[in-house]
Amino acid sequence: MKSSVKKFCAVCLIAAAASVCLRSLSAARIPETDTVLLETDAERETWLNLHGWRVLPPERTETRIPAVWRTSAGQAWLGLQHAQGFQPEQFAGENAVRYVYPVQNTAQPELYAELLLTADGILVGAQVYSAETGLMQTVL
Repeated sequence: MKSSVKKFCAVCLIAAAASVCLRSLSAARIPETDTVLLETDAERETWLNLHGWRVLPPERTETRIPAVWRTSAGQAWLGLQHAQGFQPEQFAGENAVRYVYPVQNTAQPELYAELLLTADGILVGAQVYSAETGLMQTVL
């Protein structure tokens, strides 16, 4: 075999191997660097504490992340999540868990911190709200 044919075959072989590697890498689910994973009660409470909220034990409820936020309250909640860098739409239709914590380090009565997490513990949304007025604010 001539050396130019050997070089051509070697280049083709390298190109094919590179193509297979790139396809494998693109198929892998690489988590975003901004993903917050809160799998335990301690991790969730610590995360809230790090953002200035002292909380009591939560109430836990199962829910589903909606595909569309149709109400004005839903749109307000979604906007609040976007302001904090969360993208709940990425998890539309997934099962989720809502944790509602009474906040204890404020003079405002009936203030709650709420975390919405996927079943895998990925933080999808967070808010602090007044049960009295219904006003929401960011956790961050």
